[in-house]
Amino acid sequence: MFKPHAVALCALFAALAAPAHATDVALATSSAQAGYGAWQTFNVSDIDSRSFGVEWIDNANSNAPGFGTVLGFTLTIETGSTGTLTVVDTGFAGDTFKLTNFGSIFGGTSGVPTALYDGNAPSVGDFDTALADASFSHGSFVFGAGTYRISGMLDQSVMLDAATPLYSTSGGLRLTVAAVPEPSSAAMLAAGLGVIGMLARLRRRRGWPPSPSADTPQEPHMKLRPLVASLAIGMLCLGAAHAQTRPPIVVKVIGFNDYHGNLQSPGTFGVNTTVPSAQRPPVGGAEYLAAYVARMKAQNPLNVVVGGGDFVGAAPLISALFFDEPAVETLNKIGVEFSSVGNHEFDKGSAELRRLQNGGCKIVNGSPDPNSCIGLGSGAPGTFDGAKFKWLSANVIEASTGRTLLPAYGMKSFGGVKVAFIGMTLKDTPKIVTPTGVAGLEFRDEADTVNALVPKLRAQGVEAIVVLVHQGGFQTSPNVGDINGCDGNLKNTDGSDSDIGAIVKRLDNAVDLVISAHTHSAYNCSANTVDVKSVNGTVTSTPRPTGLANKNGRLIPVTSASAFGRVLTDIDLSIDPVSRDVTQVAVTNRLVDRTDAAITAAIAADPTVKNIVAGYNALVSPLANTVIGSITSALPNTGNSAGEMPAGDLIADAQLQATQPVALGGAVAAFMNPGGVRSPGFTATSYPHDVTYGEAFTAQPFGNSLVTMTLTAQQIRNVLEQQFVGCLGQTTQRILQISNGLKYSWSAAAAPCAKITDLTLTPTNLGVVPPVVTAAPEVLVSAGVVLSPTRTYRVTVNNFLATGGDGFTVLKDGQSTLGGAQDIDALVSYLSGYKAPQAAYNQADPVFAVPRVTRLP
Repeated sequence: MFKPHAVALCALFAALAAPAHATDVALATSSAQAGYGAWQTFNVSDIDSRSFGVEWIDNANSNAPGFGTVLGFTLTIETGSTGTLTVVDTGFAGDTFKLTNFGSIFGGTSGVPTALYDGNAPSVGDFDTALADASFSHGSFVFGAGTYRISGMLDQSVMLDAATPLYSTSGGLRLTVAAVPEPSSAAMLAAGLGVIGMLARLRRRRGWPPSPSADTPQEPHMKLRPLVASLAIGMLCLGAAHAQTRPPIVVKVIGFNDYHGNLQSPGTFGVNTTVPSAQRPPVGGAEYLAAYVARMKAQNPLNVVVGGGDFVGAAPLISALFFDEPAVETLNKIGVEFSSVGNHEFDKGSAELRRLQNGGCKIVNGSPDPNSCIGLGSGAPGTFDGAKFKWLSANVIEASTGRTLLPAYGMKSFGGVKVAFIGMTLKDTPKIVTPTGVAGLEFRDEADTVNALVPKLRAQGVEAIVVLVHQGGFQTSPNVGDINGCDGNLKNTDGSDSDIGAIVKRLDNAVDLVISAHTHSAYNCSANTVDVKSVNGTVTSTPRPTGLANKNGRLIPVTSASAFGRVLTDIDLSIDPVSRDVTQVAVTNRLVDRTDAAITAAIAADPTVKNIVAGYNALVSPLANTVIGSITSALPNTGNSAGEMPAGDLIADAQLQATQPVALGGAVAAFMNPGGVRSPGFTATSYPHDVTYGEAFTAQPFGNSLVTMTLTAQQIRNVLEQQFVGCLGQTTQRILQISNGLKYSWSAAAAPCAKITDLTLTPTNLGVVPPVVTAAPEVLVSAGVVLSPTRTYRVTVNNFLATGGDGFTVLKDGQSTLGGAQDIDALVSYLSGYKAPQAAYNQADPVFAVPRVTRLP
């Protein structure tokens, strides 16, 4: 970003760079004394050759690892005549003065430089002498009139004895043209090309090469500081000089997140909560996503489609039955190019994630599963091509190799400018995924990982950096949530309230945009943010420029696109073609509205994705449309103020019923984790409503198995206390859903581990319809005190909770565990008791003892 106080420095550079002789034909200069045609000197000095571990970039392999200390540089030149670039390396044997790119920006043609390796052990400061000496590497490249970007690096040798410090690794370049450019261009060019002349003169004042001695400075970061500062100022001046004549490169970034295999519409959705339910349009569906993306891409040929993770996992039956291959195939057709990895990508383990990335059929018991490789969206029937986009995760490391499980980042060039996309998985994934899903993996801090990548990306000439992170925030009351709002726990720009804010406030200033996910909330924390308020039925929408602050206090745009394909984030990145910096970010979240006539017509014209969805729907429909029971009212997965969900009550009852028989566990209570009760729960447009297998699977898609264990009264109390932040290591409030017969109260004001005030268990037989109380209530906790701490009870949870998932580590200590049915099978069995001709399930009936949880002040 060009700052006012830099103007004087730019003027100084321009004055220093003014041509000493108008008749001189050289283009580049290092200082006023040197004049045109002088050598440009790049030095890495006083660097210990044992400083290993820095990656460098090889022309033949952009991922080649190497050792040494790298100094990267980027220069821009402009000339109206044919020119010659001369390069020489004057350092120790094995050093590299490498040009990685010499490319035309506007007009002109150029050769392709190669690495130049110094072949002479001594270093010299006279480049003309070195150029005349065949033992020093050098080369010349001819280029035509035009504007060019040159980038390269000095790479310290590691071929010396490990105990020998390396001094004066250096290289020079000189550009000569047939005519001197007009003064303003020359001045700015000198600022860009000659920023390190002062460093060269300082070297000459103290002697070159220096002799290793006690008074020779040994701090490499102190030596590099003048160069970095000078180079930064020179590039600022150069970018400012050409800003008026070179329009910005505008890149359209299209983002969405938490698709979860929703090939079909997840229902209706409104732009904000003031829109009456009856006026909210149907949204989403893979074919509509594809058509909206195509419309956006047609607006700008410089575009990229990216994701925030959870593209698969926790999916409806139409995708999950086929191992989420339909989700990947439709995402391929939509045109996704990069996505971060979410926690749900690990539901079935890293090997399955790799299969989804690379392709191939799902092997079960040594043979391809018949539900795999259907191939409706792949190259041919009986195949699965895998994801054509790249899943990225910079902070997920294989413990056995120390390498990232998947690529850390991806790049795409637009008009000669590279944009990097860094993928991040939330570091708490092991807390919310079964241990088998993350076995052998390390999940590192998100912000630390991003910041460590910045120097590597800049060494490759990248200034525009976008982070795709699977973590987020929420828009909550009392403000009216809007898909382009930034309220709730995002409203404080210092990031003090939200998980995503806590990450952003530690990010390097190099990051330009954060596309977030995970919370299924739509928000737009950018210059396009709006405040939406409803007063006496009148809705107002007011722009409110904002963002979330990074570690420097600069406000960074942060976005999220709800979930299930309801919303697309439409982003225009404006990039300076000279500095390659992002200068502006314009963000708008847009509904994927299925009532848009033009979009519907586009789908009719190209029904490719629609046909894929229809094909899988035809295969899954016989099972998905099977009626398993009936309900008399909506049972959503949204919690009340105490955290109790109607859908959660139903599911907990189903799990208790499945394990009440003594032979199947002898359970008297069941706990269900709230995150496992998926949206929308059990809802319809009219009631009574016949619940289908497909709807039940949508609410319980994980395929978890039930586990019954023995817990003491004290342990049950500890489990309930562990629902709240600060108790026994819990970091996020998660209210468990409890089965019929349990009732308790919790105090919002009480301290951690002291919130449960009372707990009662009333034995209830759920194996009959309607349920029947079988014994008098038993008080386990009264006035915050456990009455019989060592008394034991049989309790059912799913295998995720049984292994300490969601931070419920107390459950890992359960005794006499017994495995049981899958959760979906338990749910189907329970609802069958409420299928015609039996009466429909009516949660308002007192026999279901709802509400079961009470929140106290």
